[in-house]
Amino acid sequence: MTSPEIDWANVHPYRADVPWGYDSRRADPSKQERQAVVFIRKKFNRIERIVRRVLGGADYLQRPMDVIMTTLWELCDGETPFAEICTILDHQFKEDIAPVGERAIAAVSELARLGLLTLHQGPVQNPESRHPNLVEDEDYHWLVVSVEEE
Repeated sequence: MTSPEIDWANVHPYRADVPWGYDSRRADPSKQERQAVVFIRKKFNRIERIVRRVLGGADYLQRPMDVIMTTLWELCDGETPFAEICTILDHQFKEDIAPVGERAIAAVSELARLGLLTLHQGPVQNPESRHPNLVEDEDYHWLVVSVEEE
């Protein structure tokens, strides 16, 4: 399902400023096979807030990503065009991501639908770096937000 009005070759996906990091329980973040987790703040209505206060629960929904989605997520910097993202994914993951165009469009469209990234025709002007960052007021000891480059 693609939208005909989108010129995918010139789309520059840009990550939203949301808490995210690398899950040290699923992969070693110092290696190439990192696995990101994005945190989406839950929106509670009045009754849900009362129930949450009584029963407890998390303020964030965790969205873990596999290695391919993590790479896609990292490439959505607002500067890299979608066509180049597809080339990088195809080169790195070969048949694991075939057909790369269709799968990348589906993934980017879903992340945009969830509000985790925006789609721009052309590069984002002065994009902020969207590095991993902590979830406020929560302790996720397994969440790695700084990765040493080798």
